Amino acid sequence: MPHIPIPPKPTMTTQQILQKLQQVNAGNIYNTPVTQPILDAQQIRDIAIEQAKKVFQEYVKQEQEKKKTILTIENIDKIIGQDYSDSLKVGGVKEWDTHYEFTLLYASDNQIETILLHRRQTSDKRYIMEYKGQTLWVSKDRLSTIEGIIECMNEV
Repeated sequence: MPHIPIPPKPTMTTQQILQKLQQVNAGNIYNTPVTQPILDAQQIRDIAIEQAKKVFQEYVKQEQEKKKTILTIENIDKIIGQDYSDSLKVGGVKEWDTHYEFTLLYASDNQIETILLHRRQTSDKRYIMEYKGQTLWVSKDRLSTIEGIIECMNEV
């Protein structure tokens, strides 16, 4: 036959249990006065400001790192009017967040060609130039002059 455990005898009398329940219902479970909160409003504000500063510093750091890997070509508009080939000239350039778009114009008719230069750096620290499904990986030093850009455009 299984053994049924015998519950322990209560440590409080029924009267003491009723008194304790009445204290809980009345909201007075402690006989001591209300103590000071662990942190006051100024301490909480100081902690929040310190955390906000750290978050902002991390954001600035990430933005600076991002700017280091985004290609920026100074005076890129000087490429407009440059000869791409005997029959093509660079008619325009648009700077987008993700790429540069070079528009090539034929001298004889109104046909347009477009070459894209991606601004985000690849893992091997190069930039990608695309033209008619062809891809050229270019280092930043080759893109430092207008002549260098035209040379890369001809390679792709």
